[in-house]
Formats: sequence, C-alpha cells, structure tokens
Amino acid sequence: MSRSRPSSFVIVAPPATPTTQLVSALRAAGSGASVLVEADPSLAIAKVHEQPLAIFTTVELLDDTLAAMGRDRWRVFILNDQPDERSMQTALADPRIGGLLGWRAHGGRSWELRYLARRLVAPLETPPNMGALLGWGVSTFAFLPRTTAEERATVVNIEGLAKRLGLGRREAELTSTAAHELMMNAVYDAPVDAEGKLKYALDRTKNIELLPDEVPTLVFTVSAEYVALDMIDPFGRLPRPRFFEAVLRGHRNVLYGRSDLDTSMGGAGLGLHTLYSSGCLLRAEMQPSKLTHVSWVLDRRLSREEARSQPRSLFYLPFRVETR
Repeated sequence: MSRSRPSSFVIVAPPATPTTQLVSALRAAGSGASVLVEADPSLAIAKVHEQPLAIFTTVELLDDTLAAMGRDRWRVFILNDQPDERSMQTALADPRIGGLLGWRAHGGRSWELRYLARRLVAPLETPPNMGALLGWGVSTFAFLPRTTAEERATVVNIEGLAKRLGLGRREAELTSTAAHELMMNAVYDAPVDAEGKLKYALDRTKNIELLPDEVPTLVFTVSAEYVALDMIDPFGRLPRPRFFEAVLRGHRNVLYGRSDLDTSMGGAGLGLHTLYSSGCLLRAEMQPSKLTHVSWVLDRRLSREEARSQPRSLFYLPFRVETR
C-alpha cells in the first residue's frame, strides 16, 4: 500500500444504515477528503489504494472489517446504537480501534462528526474545548483548582452555576459529579515527580496543594442543548489501555452486578465509567508526558428514560497508527 498522506475515509455499513450525514461531515471537515461507502468489508478494503484516514463500520460488520484489513494498522471507529460490551472489549484489545461513535437511526451528532473528521485530518492541532464545538452563544467558565479545598469548592460552584443557567436539579447534580470525577483524576492521579513516581494518588483523602506547574484547568460550558466539561492537565499520563479498560470494567460491574476495582492508581478506577455512563460523550486526547485532555458531554434534550438508552460515544485520540 502507498505511504502517501492519507486523504480518504471508508464507511463499511449495511445498506439500511444512514450514512449521508456522516459522508457530508467527513467531506466538509475533512478538507474535501474522498469517502468510500461499501456494504461488503472485503470489497471495501479491496477498493482502498492508499492508507485511509479512518474506517467507520457497524458493530455487526466489525469482525469482518478487521479480518479484511489483515495486518493493516488503519484506525477504525465503531458505529454503535447502545453501550456494547463486545465493542468495548474489541477497543481494549485492538489498538486500531479509535473508539465508539454513538449512532441513532437518523445518524449522529453533527458537531461530534465534524470534530472527529477534523481531528483525523489535522491530529497535531491543539485539541478544542467543547465550547468551540458547540457553537457561538454558549456560556463558558474556567477553574484552576490548586488545593483540595479549591477542588471541593469548584464542585459546589459548578452545581450552583448550572442551576442559575437553567439546568434542572438532576442535570446540575450529574454535572457536578462529573466535575468531581475529572478533578480527582487530574489533581490526585495525574501528578508525578521528576522520577515519574505518583505524588498524590495513593492517598486521595489527603489535603494537598499542587505546585504552579501541576495545576489543571477545568472548563465548564453550557449551551441550550448540551452541558460540557473539559479537564486539561500537564502530565499526559492516561494510557489508552487504562482508558478503555476502566470503562469496560465499570460496564461489566453494572451488567453482571460485580464490584471489580482497580486501586493501582489510588482510586477505585471506576471514575471513567461513571463519566461515560452519565453523559453522551467521553473523549480523551493525550500527548505523552505533556497533556491529557478529557471531555464529558451531557445531552440536555433527553428525558431520564431516554438518557439511559442513548447511544454514547467513547474516543481516545490521537494514537499512533502505522501502515504495514
């Protein structure tokens, strides 16, 4: 296969799958990249004459698509209409999987499709905060928690702000809980010393004060349709396996009534699943030893019942993908 700069996308999906919106988003945000749509995985791969930017496929065609790819290290995204254990397991086991894209009968979220297409085309650009993706007219607030007391105060402030901005009690509580989970990861789990040893993660009950160059940034964004949190820390210490494994383990705990924990990083290791299961999107972008950017999004338009069964997206970007 050619090693020229990728300029195309591939969609492998049954004929009944709504792909028009995805094709439009990939072409627009992908700077005119070509898009191949094919129902048969083997035919799709046979038609690829250069490394594609990404392959999008459905849960039912995932195994056949990966098999048709053979040893090619192309990145793959799974179109899924509900939280799916098999897809999560495949994402954990196969580094070619970039994540799960929440997909309804009418398609996906337009801002999410544009984001993903742009990140694939320009992976070296600075990761965007959710405020930049949700559009003009949103309200955005930034917090820099340096101490345990400031972390706790930020959680309270975010819940109060959410209510003043029109969110209901349940939405405000979900947002403050997500803020707490994100900050505990960034304030306690992320910092390491010059030798790479954990500084605070082994005792999350201890009151701490971060050094100036350890302080993370939490950005809180509210639009008419969505609520979002961005957590950025300067350590870049969220490895891909841990990200997918934590979500999968939490999913299995809920599914099978188990209580498997992972205390290797200080906490129980369930915070990422709490974030995933409470929102419509959880994404992580990492530059090793430099930056971790985790985003959580809540869809305000959904009722409690609709939220339980909504398609959820789970991304880890960028990650290294090599051609064969």
